[in-house]
Amino acid sequence: MNGRRPSGEANQHVRLNINTAWLESVQDRARESLHRKPPTGPTIFRVPPTLRRGNELAYEPKLVSIGPYHHDKEDLKAMEGLKWRLLHHYLSKVPNGGKNEGLTKIKDLENRARDCYSEVIDMGSDQFVEMLLLDGCFLVQILNKDLQAEELSSLVHGNWWFDFNIFVDLMLLENQLPYFIVQHLLETLGMPGWDSSRLLNAVIYRFYQFGSLCREDRDPELPAEGFDVDHLLHLFHRWIRGFPRSDVSSTTSDSNGSRTTYSALSLIIDRTRACLSKVLPCRSNSSLSGRSPGALRPITRLAEAGVKIEVKSASSFLDITFCEDQGVLKIPAISVDGTTNSFFANLIALEQCSWRHGMDVTEYTVFMDGIIDTSRDVELLHREGIIQPYTVDDADIASLFNKLSRHAVFSPGRSYLADVCEGLNTYCESRWPRWRAKLVHDYFSNPWTIISLVAAVVLLGLTILQSVYAILDYYKR
Repeated sequence: MNGRRPSGEANQHVRLNINTAWLESVQDRARESLHRKPPTGPTIFRVPPTLRRGNELAYEPKLVSIGPYHHDKEDLKAMEGLKWRLLHHYLSKVPNGGKNEGLTKIKDLENRARDCYSEVIDMGSDQFVEMLLLDGCFLVQILNKDLQAEELSSLVHGNWWFDFNIFVDLMLLENQLPYFIVQHLLETLGMPGWDSSRLLNAVIYRFYQFGSLCREDRDPELPAEGFDVDHLLHLFHRWIRGFPRSDVSSTTSDSNGSRTTYSALSLIIDRTRACLSKVLPCRSNSSLSGRSPGALRPITRLAEAGVKIEVKSASSFLDITFCEDQGVLKIPAISVDGTTNSFFANLIALEQCSWRHGMDVTEYTVFMDGIIDTSRDVELLHREGIIQPYTVDDADIASLFNKLSRHAVFSPGRSYLADVCEGLNTYCESRWPRWRAKLVHDYFSNPWTIISLVAAVVLLGLTILQSVYAILDYYKR
């Protein structure tokens, strides 16, 4: 024998070595992934691609980057120089300047701040803490007029475009800083009369100035206690949901207390039913088929069926009610302008990323999508004083509400507006409203059908009159 191993044995040995090396590589990568593990309870999220698609600009800052997600973007670098000057102004107000113990403690907040973001942040420790300090000082001064540097004050009070777009940027989900950083920097200043509660109320006042979802007759004050927030967008969301609301329909339900507890099982059932309804035949019986909020009739069809639409004086735009006995749908007024899309889109994204915030804004936009189909529906709501457009035409408003919740995930059966939707559908499917709707739709939808109907009635009347005269003339003979 020549002492060489059979070729089969050699090949087997080579394959074994290759497999062993591959397995070790897999194990190394698995170990490395432990260092890239994202936080388990984040509060600041990247907007999911499905929500972002087709509405990207609603989530992108235009002037200033806050936090790590848009840090160092080329089109936002102009504000970085201002941030450094604002930091210098802040340090001049802090007792002992840069040696202040409160400033040195911000380093201790690094890990807690990193855990607030849904992604692993690829920034070194010093760079990340520097970002927290710069962005935190910017927020403290933009929200505290008593502390603003002269340069920032002239921009805020002398440049409406700057002030407006800065405020919109601060309401973006991806453009947030943990509020405890802002609170820590404010407390480090030790300014008399300025605490976290006053700063939050200053933010609420800003909502009044620019927020299209805010009414001037609302009370801007926050509750005295128990109003902890994660960041500024969370504050906006909590403030909107915090107002008391009426019963949503004429018949009360004991399920209101649990409407924000979203069950994964109920969501699967709702989604499965929606998918099956597209491929399987269903009975036309309304009691079996049911309707989700997205299956609502447009507001013009509801009006044709006899539903009375009224503007409602309410603290929150979410407070929609329907009285089935009287057939009255009441909807609070809402202003629609250039900020509405961004505000709604980011509030929905916050709810979609963390169900602990509830789904009220998502469910509201789904409801509005259901009752708004075309510009005619917006025109009716405008005429009733419910939608108050500013520099936005009816067709654009219809498109806005039709797109906002297109990719949102929610449970229709647990919507806080489920009773309203059920009441509207039940009312419209009753006999008289259904007949009335068909009559209005077929014969009173435009002037020509009305003229044709009047002509037909007149012709019928003349025919009857002619028949009566003919009968009377016959008996006279």
